[in-house]
Amino acid sequence: MLFRNSTRVSIDKLLTGGFSGARVLLVTGYDAEGHEQGPFVIKLGPRDAIAQERINFEKVEPILGNYAP
Repeated sequence: MLFRNSTRVSIDKLLTGGFSGARVLLVTGYDAEGHEQGPFVIKLGPRDAIAQERINFEKVEPILGNYAP
């Protein structure tokens, strides 16, 4: 589970993207002593929509390679 050792999580930035309509966020977790655990990109939204987005991405990735969205 992401951030299981975190006592605090901050949302650093709302990122663009999320073709499924999901929110894409840059977040940072902090441990009990206040040490930064590092930044993560997370996507929040309906599971079915995000899953369909992933399936669609996997279809175009072999064709577009590193240029896939």
